[in-house]
Amino acid sequence: MSEKKDKKRAKKVGEFIRNHGTAHGGNWTAMLMSAIRDGLKETFEKMEDKEYSYYELYAIIDKEVN
Repeated sequence: MSEKKDKKRAKKVGEFIRNHGTAHGGNWTAMLMSAIRDGLKETFEKMEDKEYSYYELYAIIDKEVN
């Protein structure tokens, strides 16, 4: 993937997180989870009940918004 496309994808993810995420005292993983919970309700409901890493959550958001 080109650098320009990567930047565009990252910008879309960032905008989504800003619009739907809630800050949790520096806990970025919790902020991504809140963004999924509030902005991707159907995806959140289908997610397995487990502890996710930051990178797993970022990948979920990236897949859904891009």
